Amino acid sequence: ATAIDIAKETSPKLLAPLWNAKAVCLYNAHVYPAALFAFSEAYKFYCLSERSDKPTYQVVCLTMIGELHCCLNQFEEAECTLRSALALAHKFDYVSGKANALGSLGELYHRLGKLESAHSILCSALELADSTGNRRIKATTSGRLGQLYVSLGRFEEAKRKLQTALELCVEIGDRLNQ
Repeated sequence: ATAIDIAKETSPKLLAPLWNAKAVCLYNAHVYPAALFAFSEAYKFYCLSERSDKPTYQVVCLTMIGELHCCLNQFEEAECTLRSALALAHKFDYVSGKANALGSLGELYHRLGKLESAHSILCSALELADSTGNRRIKATTSGRLGQLYVSLGRFEEAKRKLQTALELCVEIGDRLNQ
């Protein structure tokens, strides 16, 4: 029996974080369809258990679901889900959640070739990340902006953003994204 099976019987409140942990592992292993299912399950259980006035994990799960749709080339689903995450984060003034969802939306637009929209969105995401002091989101967004600058042929700006992203990843001990 798995921890999820045991939690179903003994501790239903643990189902959301267990599904979330499984989803993160699958995502990091690039097993995207299974990660999408696991994040969807985590989201479902967070909706059932999380305080409705502060749906932090719901926003995180929706953002990851949107990113996974993007990884699976399901772009309409990605945009819809990321906009839902952004709306929920905005409704509850969850600034880190807004920054993260905007960063993912900017990356989606970059992949779709909507470079001006991607630039505007990523700059907004970076400004929000700066305002929160969340170095992980700042690192991710700086990296995304650096990649966009490469696509735009703005190599000096790309180098600065990618260097910032690398330095932040080193500072926070994020070996996966270095």
